[in-house]
Amino acid sequence: MCVITELLTQQKVAMTTRVSILVENTALMPGFLGEHGLSMLIEREGHALLFDAGQGLALSHNAERLGVAWERIEAIVLSHGHYDHTGGLANALGKAPQAGLFMHPAAEGAHYSRRAGVVRDIGMPPDVRAAVKARASNVVRTETPMEVIPGVWISGSIPRVKQGAPGDAGLFVDAGGMEPDAVPDDQALWMETGEGLVVLLGCAHSGVENTLRHVRAVTGETSIACVIGGMHLAHADAELVVQAADVLMSFDVRSMAPGHCTGLAAQCVLRERFRNGFRLCGAGAQFDFT
Repeated sequence: MCVITELLTQQKVAMTTRVSILVENTALMPGFLGEHGLSMLIEREGHALLFDAGQGLALSHNAERLGVAWERIEAIVLSHGHYDHTGGLANALGKAPQAGLFMHPAAEGAHYSRRAGVVRDIGMPPDVRAAVKARASNVVRTETPMEVIPGVWISGSIPRVKQGAPGDAGLFVDAGGMEPDAVPDDQALWMETGEGLVVLLGCAHSGVENTLRHVRAVTGETSIACVIGGMHLAHADAELVVQAADVLMSFDVRSMAPGHCTGLAAQCVLRERFRNGFRLCGAGAQFDFT
């Protein structure tokens, strides 16, 4: 048994976990703001963690609506370095100066997108890069799985075992739009609960199948209670969407709350397949696990 699996086995005690959607493309509850981005708050037995920080326009407003106590946040984790997940980071670091920042080393790298022939920078905004640099002593750059707060783990680099994962041909690492970006900084979070694993996705640039395979391989667990977050299917064709739905069914995922970059068409397919196991993932939504 690997060290990580052994540690997880030792921690199998009843814990209450709450996942709150702070930022998402849509607003589920009255008074919340939606924006193209994603941010989630994880609360677990007195500990709190922020997963991504959205684009930066809605985070503070929605956090106030949910009564987020910034002084309780012990860690901020980035799923990857795109602006719609890091844009609010400078603000979050200012509100939670005590929080450690966890990210993949490549998150600070160059990221560009080409749409309709126009190339634009979609990496960390300049103010965010400056904020990260100012917090250098409190930044953890990791490529391997790591426990961030008790019972909540960051995946580290996700092996691309399954080729042909839903990607995005419009992503590049150069301003000329010539060298494709595989987004190697893509990471996920997982939590052990009494109901099974709960897996949080930023955009799943590594592919949902590769992500779930990696989480299972590290934890040794096969029961997946819920998958929440972006599945990067907005630009995928119908065949890839069906394949992704098949993968989730094959992993015996009992419930899901897809959002952000999953895309409306893919969400409709997933809702049809999962029926009662499908949950909405707009800003203001909360999910409790025991």
